[in-house]
Amino acid sequence: NRHDICYGTAGADKHACDERLSVDMYNSARAVIPDTEWSTMESYVIMQANAYAFAVADPLIELLFASDAYHRAQTAGTCRLYSQAGDDLCF
Repeated sequence: NRHDICYGTAGADKHACDERLSVDMYNSARAVIPDTEWSTMESYVIMQANAYAFAVADPLIELLFASDAYHRAQTAGTCRLYSQAGDDLCF
């Protein structure tokens, strides 16, 4: 969710959002996986978090999907700012 929020925050840097993804995924998993299961699950969580972060930064994935998602979210985020300021440019 934080990754999507970051993408949709007007002016956010895509690469900074992508770099933060694995840390956020790790922390989110750590918050919900019980301590008794964490030692078994931690390596899986790390592997999955790194795989997602690698995927969104991969040049081909970025070209085909991630860049478009980022730009659409940036447009929506910018429109939210205009709307909050009372400007109807985007709507």
